Amino acid sequence: MVQVLNNRFCRLAWTIGFLPLLATLPACSSQPTPGTPSSSHALPQPHAGTLRLRQVDIFANGLGFFQFQGLVDNDSRQTLRFNPDQIKGVLRSLVFQDMGGGTIGGVVFPTHPKKAGGVRVMLGRGSSLRQLLEQLRGTPVALYLKGRGGRPLAGKIISVVRQSGSRGSGLVVRADRSGHGARWTINLFTHHGLQSIGLFDVQFIRIKDRRVRTAFQRALANLATPSRRHASTVSRQLTLLFNSHGKRWVRFGYLLTAPAWKMSYRLILPAAPKSVAKDPVLQALATVANHSNTNWNGVRLHLLGGQPVSLIPPATQTQASSGLANQGNLFVSGGAVNGMVVYRAPAQPFNPLEGVQALAASGKTHPAFDYAVSQVTLPRGQSVMLPVLAAPIKGRSVDLFDIGSNSIHPFTAIQLTNTSGKYLPSGRMAVYRAGTFAGAARLPVFPPKAEHLIAYAVDQAVLVHTLSVKSHRVRISARLVAGLLYVTSQHRTQLSYRLTNVSPESKTLLLRQAIVPGNHFQRSNCPRGTFHGFNVFTAALARGGNRTARILEYSIRVSETDLASLSQHGLNALAAKRYLPTAIRTAIGHALTLRRAWTQAQNRSDTVQAAIDKVNEMESHLRANLAIIKKVSPVYTTMAGELNTQELRYQKLQKTLQLRQNAVAAASKAFENNLQSMSIGPLSILH
Repeated sequence: MVQVLNNRFCRLAWTIGFLPLLATLPACSSQPTPGTPSSSHALPQPHAGTLRLRQVDIFANGLGFFQFQGLVDNDSRQTLRFNPDQIKGVLRSLVFQDMGGGTIGGVVFPTHPKKAGGVRVMLGRGSSLRQLLEQLRGTPVALYLKGRGGRPLAGKIISVVRQSGSRGSGLVVRADRSGHGARWTINLFTHHGLQSIGLFDVQFIRIKDRRVRTAFQRALANLATPSRRHASTVSRQLTLLFNSHGKRWVRFGYLLTAPAWKMSYRLILPAAPKSVAKDPVLQALATVANHSNTNWNGVRLHLLGGQPVSLIPPATQTQASSGLANQGNLFVSGGAVNGMVVYRAPAQPFNPLEGVQALAASGKTHPAFDYAVSQVTLPRGQSVMLPVLAAPIKGRSVDLFDIGSNSIHPFTAIQLTNTSGKYLPSGRMAVYRAGTFAGAARLPVFPPKAEHLIAYAVDQAVLVHTLSVKSHRVRISARLVAGLLYVTSQHRTQLSYRLTNVSPESKTLLLRQAIVPGNHFQRSNCPRGTFHGFNVFTAALARGGNRTARILEYSIRVSETDLASLSQHGLNALAAKRYLPTAIRTAIGHALTLRRAWTQAQNRSDTVQAAIDKVNEMESHLRANLAIIKKVSPVYTTMAGELNTQELRYQKLQKTLQLRQNAVAAASKAFENNLQSMSIGPLSILH
């Protein structure tokens, strides 16, 4: 008779390297060493050496810790079998414990696993001829080429490379019309030397190695019979040695990837929306899949929300890195009751250092949440939905309308407060009322005591019509600093809505508006509150009744005008603004005077520049004529005199232009200095 007692033990965590694993969990068997003495007890005893899966910890990121436990007798060994891609991660995460005073003799495993037949061929979905040939590198083959009269070319495949054009080996690679055939060539080692053959020129290939042909046949058989794939997978054996005398309990555990568990919810609302005597009931169900090769029989399942950290990056985004946190039931030997030997679980924590000379130090972790389910039986290759929570939760039914939306119907919503005491991960939630499906929503991450407003349906019995949206701007103050005019205004907006309830039940409607920086609430005929970054206005609607909701808000805005960028006309228009204080209008008028002077000086300078351009044009014309007229002619003498007159005029205009440009620079400097010296306000704007 075996009596098993459940004992809670301390949470164990340690940082370990872990290579993400893609295959399934191993099947365990135990083989006692030869010469183990048989039991001398008259009563039936537990079979020594039977270790079975006791606990599975599955993290939210797809990592699982699998713990085995059982009785061994004297010097015993436990044999495990893993797929080759699993063994590295298991060795890096394996921990074990001998709780009967024994020691761990070590872990024995082959360094170089023997492959079935010495050759392994992988036939993936959509494998091309090139991909298959790359697996045959070094394999003797016979290539039958086009145009060789059936004479094969024998050799060993060196590589398959992308190449095109003629080859120095004497063979020419020809492309098909699309040009795809000549892109890949086979480098072959023959008795004549190295040769390159276009893949398009190969009619068929004969594999000379019998082992490779057998491997192909085995791979094809696996494709034809998917159920036999796992049975044909090459496994590696790992043996755990336990050294001591007598029967005792031992444990061991390791990490493997496992499908991430998911949570879904059922929210059961009371039949009457206004019922205060009965709270909604929240049911949480976790979906867990057993994709391993081991049946789960009466295991204790822990669903954890932590994210173990690994020193080894994951191979894919869907696989988790290593690390573990463990908590569960353990079973060890000791004690006798009423003349019978009874094996009980000791009241001691899982200590992976017991019986082991050197292991990584362990610490304590605090996962965000932990759901423990006892006695879970789940055959391999199947999934189960486990109810992990069913508790009343504080909530009230409301209607929710987002201000600014185009809809005329609000959402049916529920305002929930997490009073379950559990940390609820996100998941889909179905809502039921009075035994009828009422809607669906997604429950966000829900810490204890947190609040959420969740919409799950559209309430067509309530209508929200927008009556008016009135906006009004009121200027408050103005200031003038360094040529920049700042005018502060208050923009007031009044929203009016007609709310109608055509249902036979009274309703509570929440008008929700996002809080925008700079916008301020002023008043409303509906009580106002804030909830998760929103202004929420509550309107009570009697059955078959209607009412009007008014919301008045305002925002403070500041406009900026740069006087330096304005033209003379723009300054004149700004100085005529009667809403500006007198001091600011006077300063703008003075700036307008300086700007006018600057403009006049610039106009005078432009006039002189135009005269200079005209003189240059005249001189160019005269010089062109003088070049073709005889110097002794009277016309030449007249034109030469005119050219001299224009040159004297040019020199005079250049002096005048320099004076005018100096005047423009002085006027511009005066205008800029005036702007920089401005400092008026802020002054209130009177209405």
